[in-house]
Amino acid sequence: MALKQWKKISTKILSKNAWWEYRVDEFELPGGKRGEYYYVHSGGNVAIIPFFEDSGKFLLQRQYRYLFKKESLEFPAGWVPIGEDPAKIARYELIEETGYDGDLTRVGCFKPMYGIFDGEYSVFVAKNLRHSDERKKEDTEEFEKCLLTASQIDQKILAGQIDESNMVAAWVFAKKYLKL
Repeated sequence: MALKQWKKISTKILSKNAWWEYRVDEFELPGGKRGEYYYVHSGGNVAIIPFFEDSGKFLLQRQYRYLFKKESLEFPAGWVPIGEDPAKIARYELIEETGYDGDLTRVGCFKPMYGIFDGEYSVFVAKNLRHSDERKKEDTEEFEKCLLTASQIDQKILAGQIDESNMVAAWVFAKKYLKL
């Protein structure tokens, strides 16, 4: 048995910036009842897992997260502006946040919040890392680099020291791709 579909009547943009739009759709249920659905529309996000093959270590970064008033240990990541190519943004974020460039491979994607956000999160592994002279760090971003083994990352996830859900999901795709 198929679930009944909702019918979209209209869409209104309530607020927008370079990365996303906050929207409200008016919809109609199969029985005729109408309602409103609020959500974020965007071009998605990217996470990049930088891997140094020679040492077997991964580059993560510690940064301050305003909403939770704490530091967070994460892979480089960023929003994809609507209409942009995730691979292009992944390279930009890798260089901007780490100072490295490398060979990027898209290893998976997932949808982080079905009920709130309509974007996809694309996951890339970066190998053959080399320093880049193109780095242009944003004023609001301050990073402390951390090199960890796969085992250390797993331990930090289980201990709640890496607790941002998108980073955990991205790690699952990277581990499968790298056969860890």
